[in-house]
Amino acid sequence: MKIKITILRENASVVASLDEKMAPVATKLFVDKLPIRSQLFHARWCGNEVWTPLGNLGEYKSENQTIFPAIGELLIVPAGENYNFGIWYGKGWCFGPDGYNPGTVIGKIETDISEFAKAANDVLMNGVDTIIIEKM
Repeated sequence: MKIKITILRENASVVASLDEKMAPVATKLFVDKLPIRSQLFHARWCGNEVWTPLGNLGEYKSENQTIFPAIGELLIVPAGENYNFGIWYGKGWCFGPDGYNPGTVIGKIETDISEFAKAANDVLMNGVDTIIIEKM
């Protein structure tokens, strides 16, 4: 399945494919939440990552985990009893105040990431933005 992800302030969009084979449970729980329009934050400890809260995912289970996501990978990362959706637009890692925190890779950006990366960096420099995630 393909999704479109847009950072609103800069109107920067990318298209990503979700990997339903490698992470079927996590991907289904994410897809069930679409469309998403939410606040977008920049990571503090994870390098070049922007994220949005997903809330509680109920029957979530860890699948296809990593602590070193590749550029363009999309992850669901546990955050206490809730979960976040993270997008790595540059080098980074899954790290928080308690150390490494493995996330589930659910997809990867397929289109050119350069304008999206500039918009994501703008979230770092200028604060919270809005993200829209929708099925294509």
